[in-house]
Amino acid sequence: MINQQISIRKATLNDIQQIHSLVQTCYRTEKSWTNEYALVEGERISTVTLHSIIQSENSDILLVATLNGTESIVGCIQIEPFYAHPVDLPKDSVMFGLLCVHPDHQSKGLGSILLNHAQTFAKNELNLHKGILWVINYREDIQKWYRKMGYEWNGSDTKPFVDNQSAMRPGLHFQVFTKDL
Repeated sequence: MINQQISIRKATLNDIQQIHSLVQTCYRTEKSWTNEYALVEGERISTVTLHSIIQSENSDILLVATLNGTESIVGCIQIEPFYAHPVDLPKDSVMFGLLCVHPDHQSKGLGSILLNHAQTFAKNELNLHKGILWVINYREDIQKWYRKMGYEWNGSDTKPFVDNQSAMRPGLHFQVFTKDL
């Protein structure tokens, strides 16, 4: 369990480079257990897209976690209300994505803290009551973790992978996990 003070706040434009570096480290290298480096190649998210997410008002929200009151970002999670997501989502739902924790701080409970904080924010601040996650079908380890966090896949709800050009394995797609918040 993490035993340092954690601060969670909305990301600002000044955070873009740190967030970009964190996301690339977590998703595109072997350093993190949440990586996709053997499944997907290329940039996980661009600084331009991060800029757009952070600047959007009352749509996407990006939360960041810092330790000990520093400005060093060690985790993040994106909150996408149904009305802001490019794919039709059920009303009253929220998509969580881009969840990552710096490899030096993983397996200490920070990912759980970030996800729980985002869920509480979505429920209390946005009045949304159904959480949705799209999880890559080959990622059984992360699927197990999301089940531990209360999310379930119904066994059939899938979405096509968003960028087949970057997919490194055939049959790559998302499994849609849901949870009542």
